[in-house]
Amino acid sequence: MEDYISFLCALGYTAEQLAVFGSSSTNCSTRSLSVGDLNYPAFSAVLGSDRRAVTQRRVVRNVSSNVRATYTAKITSPAGVLMTVKPRKLVFSATQEKHEYAITFTQLTFSKNVTEKHTLGSIVWSDGKHTVMSPIAIIWPASQVVDM
Repeated sequence: MEDYISFLCALGYTAEQLAVFGSSSTNCSTRSLSVGDLNYPAFSAVLGSDRRAVTQRRVVRNVSSNVRATYTAKITSPAGVLMTVKPRKLVFSATQEKHEYAITFTQLTFSKNVTEKHTLGSIVWSDGKHTVMSPIAIIWPASQVVDM
């Protein structure tokens, strides 16, 4: 629930509006206010001339029956984007253990010639047995999309 309250704060909800969700004493000024940080398995970001890089964070939990598991990230960058993931490996030593990772989307200098309004990619975490994939969508302003 806390993730959603932070998400609503980032959207500009007031304490009065948040009270409807049973959160009567929420102070949005003390929370991380990035809409992109909602702990959801997909990513989307808008890049353009005024926004060349975006970092988003996610928290993942080891729900596998393997108590010890090491997941390695494999990234497929959307066209026009350099993606970096930190850390690149998540090492779990217990069931239900949580880890946070950050992914940064940086506009490449040559991306002024992106040919689609949306470019797609993914991040895949794998321990060799289990695979978890998150889709990525980058939205480009019309001024940066080149007609073919």
